[in-house]
Amino acid sequence: MKTDIKRIIEVENEWMLDLSYINNLVDLFIENVNIEYISYGEVLCGRAISHKEWNTNLKEIFETEIKNTLSQKTNSKIACSFHQSKIIAFAIVNIEKNSTIPYAFLEDIVVDNNCRKYSIGTELINFIEKELQQQGIHHVYLESGINNTPAHNFFHERKYSTIATVMYKNII
Repeated sequence: MKTDIKRIIEVENEWMLDLSYINNLVDLFIENVNIEYISYGEVLCGRAISHKEWNTNLKEIFETEIKNTLSQKTNSKIACSFHQSKIIAFAIVNIEKNSTIPYAFLEDIVVDNNCRKYSIGTELINFIEKELQQQGIHHVYLESGINNTPAHNFFHERKYSTIATVMYKNII
C-alpha cells in the first residue's frame, strides 16, 4: 500500500524591518530566480539589461534596492516567511495609499526552490493581502516575465487576472 506523505513547513510571516537581513534577502533572490523571471520591471530598474539577460551587477543593484527599502526610502515594504529563523521566502510590495484609487504593486515574490510546493508562497500572499486590506488597499497588481509560466499559473490559481500586455522595442 502506497502512502502519500505531505511534509509541512511551518512558517511565520512578518514585515521585515531589520537591515541585518540584507545579505540573506539578496542571496535568496540571486539563488532562486532565473531568466524567465525577468519582466520589464527588472529591465527598468537595471537588474536586467534585456528581457533575456541579467545585469552582471545584479547582486549589487538588488542589494541597494533592499537597503533603500529597509531604510524606508521608498513606498515599498518587504514581507518575509521565516522557518526556524531562516528566511525561505519574501515579497517586495509597493504601497500607493495616496493614489486616486489606493493600490499595491507586488514587485517581487521569491520562494526558496527547496521550499516550493509547500504553500509557502500562498501563505505569504495571504498574509500580504490581509495586511493590505487592513490598510484600505483593495487592488493588487503585479508583473511577470512573459515565459514565467509557473508564476502565471500560481497567480491565476489565486484569482489574479491578466489585464494587460507590455510591449517593448529597442530603437537604437
